Amino acid sequence: MRILIPVLISFLFLNCSSYKNSTKSYETYKKGIVPKSNEDLVWQDYLKKVEISEIEKAKQKKIRDSILETSKNSKLVKNIINKEQNGELIFIESQPKFLINNKNVVLSEFITEHILKNFNYPNFAMEYDMEGRVTVNFEINKEGIVSNIYANGPKNGLILEQEAIRIISLLPKAIEPGIQKGNPVIVSFAIPITFKLQ
Repeated sequence: MRILIPVLISFLFLNCSSYKNSTKSYETYKKGIVPKSNEDLVWQDYLKKVEISEIEKAKQKKIRDSILETSKNSKLVKNIINKEQNGELIFIESQPKFLINNKNVVLSEFITEHILKNFNYPNFAMEYDMEGRVTVNFEINKEGIVSNIYANGPKNGLILEQEAIRIISLLPKAIEPGIQKGNPVIVSFAIPITFKLQ
């Protein structure tokens, strides 16, 4: 059984100074101005990786949609979907608990600190002035382990998505999984991370 809960977190504006000496910028490439250089080969190689990643994301989305469609036949999932369609929010009885600084806390109480502590703006993204919002989706499974992490970000933002996934993959194991009606359940989360250069 999967329970979806909203995580209300204000946008995280994570700032980093850009390189002042950057000879090429992402904007230059977006406009189609592509000078011939070794840097161009690096950028073209990166764009190939982005294209492969987009194809893989599309395949994974089809799989997730297929699983959801199949599970709609389940009475419990139908009830959850109907409640969501009627505009009601479903709240889990007990969210996953984490041991942070010798305290039991839920994800929303420490996620901002976790992101800031583990955040590294990728050099490649800084060099090419890449910015944007990345939404990271993941689950805390019945054992309290972070799983099924995937991200959606700006066009050509693969490297930003990879950094967001890396940050979420560093979350500690929950000491207690989500509980609904006395049973451990899988809990889904969506966390937005905004990459912004100044």
